[in-house]
Amino acid sequence: MPLAKNTVVRASAGTGKTYKLVSTWVELVESGADPLRIVAVTFTEKAAADMRSRIRDAIVERMKTLTPAEHGKWTRVLTLLPAAPINTIHGFCGKLLRENGLHTEIDPSFSILDEQRSFDLAREAAVDTIRNEIRDGNEKVAELFADFGLDGLVDILIRTAYWMNSLGKDTTWLREKAALQVEAAEAMRAGVAAHLEKFEGDFERIGLYADEQDARKARHPFKKRDDPDEPLPRIGQIAGARVAVELAELTHLFVQSFNSRKRGANILDFDDLLLKTRDLLRDVADVRRRCQKQFETVLVDEFQDTD
Repeated sequence: MPLAKNTVVRASAGTGKTYKLVSTWVELVESGADPLRIVAVTFTEKAAADMRSRIRDAIVERMKTLTPAEHGKWTRVLTLLPAAPINTIHGFCGKLLRENGLHTEIDPSFSILDEQRSFDLAREAAVDTIRNEIRDGNEKVAELFADFGLDGLVDILIRTAYWMNSLGKDTTWLREKAALQVEAAEAMRAGVAAHLEKFEGDFERIGLYADEQDARKARHPFKKRDDPDEPLPRIGQIAGARVAVELAELTHLFVQSFNSRKRGANILDFDDLLLKTRDLLRDVADVRRRCQKQFETVLVDEFQDTD
């Protein structure tokens, strides 16, 4: 039975996934589908090349059982196969952006950064952001620098940015979450007010006191560290709320700098390919409708690896 239009077929490890996708691709063409309208998404370029080769081999095997009069259709398919959209998710997204990127102010001649070059550029942007803020008198960033050190703070910024990308979020979302953390922390302040007053609101003193008492194996109110309803974890949330806000603000500045560098050099990294394609299809109705008409079926290899 032919698959319905705009169908997504997913294959995961342990299911004979490559064989399944190859056979599904051939069955779709057998039922009348246009090879140029079947998107086959794989995880690596090597896997994409392997899938294209296996499809070619499957067609050649099929043609051996056909009469010469029936060869015409499959000869045409073999001719179209090199142009069929069988690619990695990044390759497929890159093609869509080159064809439609002007709708979102993307220069179609962009270059693509590999993971290492993206990381190196991100590190440069993070270091410069921290240094510039400290040089300009940003005391909060200076405090973060004192607490985490340059390498530690750079690592936090880069990891946070890549983590947000994996969620499809931006720094507006991050700052909103930090603000919510502050609200939650303030709501629990009353419950630990006596402890905070005793130590004059000095979170570091509270931590040192807890460690000292633990070392002495003495009884104390901060002994339970894993129960979120106990005093020490709640105090930790209160102490961490301020840092979360400051890190969110610094991450915002870093991401702005990182993105500005990429725009200036007309380069995109792998995360950009995914996020900007999502934005393109979400925000530009004409492009979305055109893609819906152009691509009839999507076959996804290694579906468990998609984010």
